[in-house]
Amino acid sequence: MRLTSIIFLGLLSCTGQTSNKDTIDNCPEREILKFAGKYEIKARYADCEPDWKSRLTVNNGDKIIYAADTLMEFEFNEHSWPYYLSISDSKDQLLLEVNDRPYSNYILCLTIDNNTVTSTARFPLLENEPKDFDNDGLIEYAGFPMTIEGYTNDSTYYNPIYYIEKGPNGFLLDTTLTRLVNIKLYGEFSGLDSSDKIYRKVHADTVDKYLNRRKN
Repeated sequence: MRLTSIIFLGLLSCTGQTSNKDTIDNCPEREILKFAGKYEIKARYADCEPDWKSRLTVNNGDKIIYAADTLMEFEFNEHSWPYYLSISDSKDQLLLEVNDRPYSNYILCLTIDNNTVTSTARFPLLENEPKDFDNDGLIEYAGFPMTIEGYTNDSTYYNPIYYIEKGPNGFLLDTTLTRLVNIKLYGEFSGLDSSDKIYRKVHADTVDKYLNRRKN
């Protein structure tokens, strides 16, 4: 996974124009520019909250391909996001980490074909080591969509593991593997959404195995 380069642009207030929108409690706003393949990713952040970037756009030359909702916040510092994947001469994917506090962060996957976003997908953080879990010759990343505390010491709410496969068509949810593993964990597949349905808690070592999680 290739780290992308970063350029910090100057204080926006240096243009001589300031507003309450651009300063919060005298906290100047800056712009960040990252390169991912042929795309430029621009976002803004406040000096007092540098970890969270907002008003993100994806650009190719003068064309804005994607503009995030202004309330969405992104993170660039912990992982090598954004991640760029070329699928064909015209088709690419960009993976961006979204800060969804108070909920878990997630990965926003943009599929771009001929400079048009053709689909968006929401994946769990791809923070565990990838592995060919189902021996089909392709690697999968495993993760939970949410962080959920156990109901009791020996029971838990339903929180399915997702398997995101990296294949010739890019990053896609492996629905077959996701279904099979969650049946092993919960005894049944209750869909892709977390719920307050209660199940017997699986031993942590078993969960770590299905996630391919590294032990400290």
